[in-house]
Amino acid sequence: MASAVGGHHPKGRRRAWFLIGTAVAAAALAGARLAPDVWPGQATPPRRPASRVIVSALNEIFDARAAALVKGDPSLIEALYETGGPATARKALEHEARKLRYVQAWASKRRVTITGADTHLQVKSVALGRDVASTVVWQSLNVRYRPSARPAAADTAFGIRTRHNMTLVQKGGKWVVRADEYTDPLGEDTLAPEVAPAAWLEPADSVDFVYPPDDPDALPPEAAAARSPGSTMRGRQYDRARAVAYADRYCGVKVAAGRESGYNPLYRDYTDMGGDCTNFVSQVLGDSKAGGLPHDSAWHYDYSSPKGGSRAWVETDAFAAHLTSSGMARLLARGSFRDVQAPTPRFPRGAVGELEPGDIIAYEEKGEIQHFAVITAKDPSGYVLVNTHTADRHRVPWDLGWDRNTIFWAFKVVR
Repeated sequence: MASAVGGHHPKGRRRAWFLIGTAVAAAALAGARLAPDVWPGQATPPRRPASRVIVSALNEIFDARAAALVKGDPSLIEALYETGGPATARKALEHEARKLRYVQAWASKRRVTITGADTHLQVKSVALGRDVASTVVWQSLNVRYRPSARPAAADTAFGIRTRHNMTLVQKGGKWVVRADEYTDPLGEDTLAPEVAPAAWLEPADSVDFVYPPDDPDALPPEAAAARSPGSTMRGRQYDRARAVAYADRYCGVKVAAGRESGYNPLYRDYTDMGGDCTNFVSQVLGDSKAGGLPHDSAWHYDYSSPKGGSRAWVETDAFAAHLTSSGMARLLARGSFRDVQAPTPRFPRGAVGELEPGDIIAYEEKGEIQHFAVITAKDPSGYVLVNTHTADRHRVPWDLGWDRNTIFWAFKVVR
């Protein structure tokens, strides 16, 4: 295929998986009996006391990591890892340390302060061996921040969901991390090996660059080739309010205790086939209970077929091309953080500032679109917030987790 399903192109098929300890996890499972310790989420408590001990340890580990994220201090979590054991433990700790550095650097450059974080865990399974436990756990992490210059301002919250294959080992009567494997939206969705946030803009900054929104030659060759000849949008108008409500309901992040979370079961989950981000944005635009835009011969979802979405529905480049060729959206700008955020004569608030809830941002690296997000809100300072799948985000600042060299595409839905 010319483009990967979901959000990541095959040439950059890194898929942002933080792959550590697969062999260790497999070894831990050998000889362990899974069935007695498997339960769906935490709605039903585990039956065996040993499993409840593991759940308690997981809560302690994830709570400590959330506290370290707020303070930006990796030393707070060093004791949670089997650093004297396999290399996978050290790699897992190094990953968390890089994330803490990145988030604090981003906050500093965006002139905000991280004020708090809390976690909601969904423990999918526990397999116990001798002093080893292999777990599948999904974490919803909700983070709060406020402008650094206004410490009395109300907090703004965003959420992410991560799916972990985590191996714990008992050392000195305490359960610690031997390996952790997951897709991390806070610095691991990008292809950059050491992600760094872009610099902030001074108020006087201004750039003249404006990406031609209607120039067919402006798209990368693979995107132009994926255009759908003759596709036009007719019929229903875009319902932005319902699109945003759908994006919040089905982003997968649990933002409060008791609130439902998860993907819409009517749609196939492409997470393990390259990513589900484009499928999710297509749902937001085209589901009858969301944006309500009509499907067409190129961009559609077949609810009766295991295949599910068409190329333009699930693949990044084909979807980007279809957005403009169909008349569904207009490309306002494409460029670096500075290019799309700084004011221009055409866009006094910057191209991204012109976008509204329900509009679309794409993320390009090494000449290929890797990811799509839908705008769902703006924070009190006017900063754009997005929802995504793979990894799952709920009202996250639009550039958080991305590198200073990422190229951003700002799409305005015009139907």
